[in-house]
Amino acid sequence: MVRTRYVFDTKPESTRSYISFQQGQRVVIQRRHDCGWWIGSVIENERLGNLSPKGYFPGTYTLSLLVEGDTGTPIQEGKGKKMLGEKLYPAVSRLEPELAGKITGMLLEMDNTEILTILESETQLRQKVDEAVRVLDGLQLL
Repeated sequence: MVRTRYVFDTKPESTRSYISFQQGQRVVIQRRHDCGWWIGSVIENERLGNLSPKGYFPGTYTLSLLVEGDTGTPIQEGKGKKMLGEKLYPAVSRLEPELAGKITGMLLEMDNTEILTILESETQLRQKVDEAVRVLDGLQLL
């Protein structure tokens, strides 16, 4: 997932499917091409997570949401889960303190994009935590 740095407005008569966005919107990436054009969908409703139809956009117009500290350097894939876990654990522990470790581990199996989305939505986080509790209860691990 990335956040847009600039406005990208496409022309409707174009033969290729492009997406348009405003500065500061979030885009879910489906594919990155080496040429610099990526395919993705704009998150149109932050609260509900509604996505626009997918299309091409310039990757240089975006900034990765997974960055290290104040440097703004994109994190390496392996470090991404660790950093997400460090953000996820406190959020989960507020909802289920005794099961926070197990639930955080379960949630880290999700795609990084989905983890970022639930970190920004208390409602979606609650739904995923409740779902994990039901799974653990069904496995009689509580």
